[in-house]
Amino acid sequence: MRGGIRNVLARCLPVGLAIMLAAPPLPRAQQPGGGPFKPEELEQIVAPVALYPDPLVAQIFMASTCPLEVIQAARFARTNPNLKDAAR
Repeated sequence: MRGGIRNVLARCLPVGLAIMLAAPPLPRAQQPGGGPFKPEELEQIVAPVALYPDPLVAQIFMASTCPLEVIQAARFARTNPNLKDAAR
């Protein structure tokens, strides 16, 4: 079994590297005008966030820094529905 996996990796790795090196670079996001955002533009961008309660925004920001842990916690909660509150 291990020999088969090694053979597949030995064949796929050079092909994958060649494709990555041959592919054109991804375009970078640029803001229109090229300069920093104006205060009015920043307000327009963040205004929808101001509608949510602060504790919820804090939870969203924390979850956005560790999405894998959020997925793992959701899977754990789904597989253990009988656990409640602090037992989770």
